[in-house]
Amino acid sequence: MHKKEIERLSALMRSITAKAKAENRELTAEEQAKLSVYQSEIAEHEKALDEEKRQEEARQEAERMLAARTRTLEAFKSFGFEAEGLTFVETAEREKRSYTDADVNSAVLELLKKNGSASHSKVSYSDNQPEDKYRAAAVDALLIKAGFAPEKPAEGARGLANMRLRDLASDCFERGGEFTAGQLRQMSGDDVFIETVKRAYTPTSAFGAIMDSAVKKTLVEAYKAVPTTFQLFTTKGVLTDFKEDTDKRYAYGSGDRFERVPENGELKQSKIETKELPHRKLETYGKQVSMTRQAFINDDIGLVLQIPHTYAAMAKQTINEQVYDILFNNGKIFDGKVLFDATNHKNLIATGSAPSQASVQKMILQMGKQTDHFGKYIVNKPKFIITGVGYQFTLATLFGSRNVPGSSNNDLNPLFENALGKNLIEDPYLNTLAEKTTDKACPWFMISDPTFVKSIQVDYLNGNETPTIRRNDGIPGTLGMSWDIYHDWGVFVADFRGVCRNNGVKIEG
Repeated sequence: MHKKEIERLSALMRSITAKAKAENRELTAEEQAKLSVYQSEIAEHEKALDEEKRQEEARQEAERMLAARTRTLEAFKSFGFEAEGLTFVETAEREKRSYTDADVNSAVLELLKKNGSASHSKVSYSDNQPEDKYRAAAVDALLIKAGFAPEKPAEGARGLANMRLRDLASDCFERGGEFTAGQLRQMSGDDVFIETVKRAYTPTSAFGAIMDSAVKKTLVEAYKAVPTTFQLFTTKGVLTDFKEDTDKRYAYGSGDRFERVPENGELKQSKIETKELPHRKLETYGKQVSMTRQAFINDDIGLVLQIPHTYAAMAKQTINEQVYDILFNNGKIFDGKVLFDATNHKNLIATGSAPSQASVQKMILQMGKQTDHFGKYIVNKPKFIITGVGYQFTLATLFGSRNVPGSSNNDLNPLFENALGKNLIEDPYLNTLAEKTTDKACPWFMISDPTFVKSIQVDYLNGNETPTIRRNDGIPGTLGMSWDIYHDWGVFVADFRGVCRNNGVKIEG
């Protein structure tokens, strides 16, 4: 996917530069901005490709090492030396000592001699699996076990997916040299749990790190998959702290045009005007999830991972609802006036109607007449139409018919293949909000292309668009491991000129 995107974006960049070259001109500001955006997106895709390559190499190495450990144990077990094989592997791993085919063959043959058995058998063996590969396989194994199968699981993951939580924790203890296989066999599930929690908050805890990665992976993937719509038309912003942003509170400008300066003439001073812009501020939202003693002993990894999955969806849905609450509720914004105002903001069709040729054209024209802070007309191109659920087929006909539907003279449809028809957004939350009102009227909206005029913006702390999850230091009196899930964002109206509202009517059916 990333390679195809890089090729597509590169082709777009070449087409822009080729067009400018063919027309024997410099790139326009808009073209330069597009090139900058495309180059930034290419860099992100290249970074993702590098990360995928690194992960793939890590998975392959983990699979090789897991297979090596398994073959070594099988070599000892095939001659009846299972316990000795475990001791051999445990000792080597605890001492971080590598061992070769010759070492394994020699150890097995020595045992055969001591036990009076035949000594001509051959043992096959290869290198040991590194810890990071094992952990990658264990993480994906937990996801598979919980029903969140990754698209490309790490090598060895499907084999580990059959292990119970207590067995996986025991395996981590054994690999880390904290307990021998014999000691672990004598421990109950409760004993293993107690030892797991006791070590969970140490940096070297393998099982704790595996659980951290599994919970985080579940959360991130769930967040990506939540079917929200706000991200389709809002802009993204970055704030670096939680203080109210006042660095850019004013727009500076003048109603004067640039004036021709005659030879030896003087530049005339222009009066600077100021207009207050929106203030921005982040808030923190969060929940906590735990793996309880009961879930561990009952091997209920599905429950453990389902909770962060649910909270991830909840976080994204909360942002979505906050965006639509702003559009629907029409509260006051940065200039002290309500967002949609026919007199002051000129972005409201107060007499509601369903989407039609006339109502859509009226909103397009109204948005096109908007002016900037200082009264100058601006380039304001509508790009999105946002409605509740119920107008899908009406809008498809409105923008997809070559002729005006129902017209007596079969008139040509001026909205046929209009760009708005490619950006129709339906969100059921608008229906939910409308149902709570007296007349149940469901408003619908037209949103500008954010390249020209912004509308609603969602700010994130340091640009982090997904929730953060970290294992906390434990809760006194709680038997289990706990994780804090939190997300920092802020939603605000960036510019009322970028959105127009039709108060709508009740959506029937």
